[in-house]
Amino acid sequence: MSLIKTLVGIFFCALFTIVGIYRLNNETLNHFPFIVSIALTIGCPIGIVVMTFKIIKAKQEGNLF
Repeated sequence: MSLIKTLVGIFFCALFTIVGIYRLNNETLNHFPFIVSIALTIGCPIGIVVMTFKIIKAKQEGNLF
């Protein structure tokens, strides 16, 4: 498992979370953009947690490079 690729993924998930929160707070949204903003706000932190656990598991198994 590549550490750099995973950290880049975590960075973009954090960025998309901030974008989702910003859109929910500052824009009047129709149904579809509202659903996308909620998905970004809820889904991206879950992705960060999953990728963090994958890094920990790969480090324990020695598969981290």
